[in-house]
Amino acid sequence: MSASSERYKRQLAMPEIGMQGQKRLGNSRVLVVGAGGLGSPVLYYLAAAGVGNISVVDFDHIEESNFNRQILHRTADVGKPKVQSAAASIQALNPQINVHSYKMKITDKNMPSLLGDVDMVVDAVDSFGSKLVINDACVSAETPFVHAGVTGWTGQVYLYIPGAACLRCFFPNVPAELEGPLGRGIVGASAGVIGSMQALLAIQFLLNPVEAVPNRLITFDGQRMRQHVTSVAKTNDCLGCGAM
Repeated sequence: MSASSERYKRQLAMPEIGMQGQKRLGNSRVLVVGAGGLGSPVLYYLAAAGVGNISVVDFDHIEESNFNRQILHRTADVGKPKVQSAAASIQALNPQINVHSYKMKITDKNMPSLLGDVDMVVDAVDSFGSKLVINDACVSAETPFVHAGVTGWTGQVYLYIPGAACLRCFFPNVPAELEGPLGRGIVGASAGVIGSMQALLAIQFLLNPVEAVPNRLITFDGQRMRQHVTSVAKTNDCLGCGAM
């Protein structure tokens, strides 16, 4: 067994993955926007699974208040750009993958240029305005993405694929209560759960996009340990995907 096969042998043993699935992951290109509380588990698990080409975008620097949830970073990294620490962490975890980092704030002007030939985008930002920027660019480019938001004990996850309902179908604009960073407090493990769900949805899609199930908003309540799935309908007058 090669060194590569040894690394992934617990995945290779799964009939849903095997060598063909592992090669598919290795050839995949994923853009993760955000290297904080959600981006930490997302990036770790995508790298661990062997997703071969990972790009990470973030404009922020590491602060001590990040550490209860942003497990990519270390105390010695305070003051460093998050993308620098994130890239180093996942490259150390899996030297076999390619990692690209972009220290920048996404806007409706530059987000389309980041998509390029990526197979999937993961929305791991904490600003709802930025989430809509990601949504709009991905809908326009017909690029699948995994949305998530987390605050306090709770979070939500949603997989968008072209033709399905987009984020604006149920959030046409930034809700007044969600302007700025999402929430004012957060349990770190909640971000870990939601980010892990994002990574799982991304891996499932990359392995077998034909079996992806769209139009389901998954909400999780960590305080009560409850999960709920809500069906989402595409709206014809949606500001994002109505004309698609």
